[in-house]
Amino acid sequence: MAFRGLKIFLAVSWVIIASFGLLARHRLVPRPETGFSQLLLVFPSARSFTTLMGNPPRRDARAQDGSLLGSVVASSDLPRRTRGYSGEISLLVGVSHDGNITGVTVVDHSETPSYVRDLPQWLNGFRGRSVKERLKIGDDLDGMTNATVTSEAIAEWVRFSARAVASRVYGIEVPRDEGRRFPAREVTKAGVALLLFALAVFGIVRGKDKFRWVTLGLGLVLVGFVYNFQLSIVNLSAILSLSPSLAVSFWVLFGLSVLTAPLLGRVYCNWICPFGALQELTHRLRPGKGDSPPAHRNLEILKYIILWETTLAAILTSNMAYADYEPFMTLFARRGSVLLWLFVGVVLFFSLFRYRFWCRYFCALGGFYHLLSRFRLAREFRIGGTYDRERDT
Repeated sequence: MAFRGLKIFLAVSWVIIASFGLLARHRLVPRPETGFSQLLLVFPSARSFTTLMGNPPRRDARAQDGSLLGSVVASSDLPRRTRGYSGEISLLVGVSHDGNITGVTVVDHSETPSYVRDLPQWLNGFRGRSVKERLKIGDDLDGMTNATVTSEAIAEWVRFSARAVASRVYGIEVPRDEGRRFPAREVTKAGVALLLFALAVFGIVRGKDKFRWVTLGLGLVLVGFVYNFQLSIVNLSAILSLSPSLAVSFWVLFGLSVLTAPLLGRVYCNWICPFGALQELTHRLRPGKGDSPPAHRNLEILKYIILWETTLAAILTSNMAYADYEPFMTLFARRGSVLLWLFVGVVLFFSLFRYRFWCRYFCALGGFYHLLSRFRLAREFRIGGTYDRERDT
């Protein structure tokens, strides 16, 4: 009864605080200001900058003698914004009067920190490039590892803004904009998500529990290690913060997971999640395992507390770093500090002794799907062949 009261308190307080945060966001999270030091990062040869002026809106960079060197444009000043995988990205781009990019820097972003660790170094690749170049990922630009969507979004906006300044302000002839296209990798990832959910729903409806290992295996390999687009509490936090990803693969995977949860249970968690699959494989290495004792089951409230904290922190601050705590981000990106890898090892070690240790106690996103699955709109599919182990995860 005490835990039921705590859950009600968490739900009611979340609604109140989240509503306040969204309504008062403009006061809680001030708009990033463009200061002199930031302008120098993208135009280091300048000695002064004008105030915002002209069309497109820009700040002109001037030399010591007052001569015009070029301009700096900010994404926050243009109607065409930049959205990466986890939300909006605020950028500054410097363009010289002869049509060369003098620098690019990020003022603010909502991307998962562990995925964009190399962002400053990657942005240096734009310096000195001409606005007449294609500036396309996979063509004359390399993307950031494990951050394809973010790389594409930044490259597209740099290309658009730099060419706008060069053509409208300095009269430089630039190539015609080729328009937006879905990257082939995104289409492939969306296809993988559709395939996995189709196989999972088939297995659930036909009551084939063993078929679950097919989807879990494919999820571990494709969603996890190959394409690295597993769902995260960061994604949910970005949506609740009104800064959602525009990646097609994400919306296919997330949309299907939300739609199926009230009908068939936690399909994503139990049939597709790559980290869940790895924990189950780890748990099978130890013989003589059993169900979790009641004392341990009481600790499952932790994931709801984490869900409450991470999503509210993201809403109130617009900073997704508060939600970046999941070990699988390090594992499937195959990058991270020694401490982060140690964290992965600890979680997998405890998975030997507790079925889906992380899912059961600490997965905030799993807590969200569990709340959705409580509706039980299709009970006939939630017995026998569903493998939705409510008592464990």
